[in-house]
Amino acid sequence: MNHMDTDTTVHWHGPRLENAYDGVPHETQEPIPPGGASTRRQSIRDPDVYWCHLHVRESYAQELGSYGNVIVDAGDASYWPPADRQFVFTLDDILIEDGTIAPIDPQRPNYTAIGRFANVLLVGGKPGQQLHVGRGETVRLYLTKTV
Repeated sequence: MNHMDTDTTVHWHGPRLENAYDGVPHETQEPIPPGGASTRRQSIRDPDVYWCHLHVRESYAQELGSYGNVIVDAGDASYWPPADRQFVFTLDDILIEDGTIAPIDPQRPNYTAIGRFANVLLVGGKPGQQLHVGRGETVRLYLTKTV
């Protein structure tokens, strides 16, 4: 369901997909209008971590948090080296001005929503994320840089 106030498509990074699933507006996917929905089924064959994001006004949509990760499990426990725990983190940034999030123009791109102009790094949606790991513990991190 598209809850934004602009058309959108879904664009993937990493997996081998049919071109029809690439999310390029009007080329490989018709935009989903505000309030509209789209369902697609696609097999992702390669074990890995992938990410997707909305692709019309992507700078605006990503600043609203409209992206996500997908972990494709190998189905074979010996495929990856063993780990005690695993974490998926997205790396993003946000511009804070005078103690509040800088305004984002939903009609046209501006420097606020382009990334790398921000002054606060977000890890998993939080500034100052901390992860405690015990001595001898093996931890697998999946990191996705969205900017």
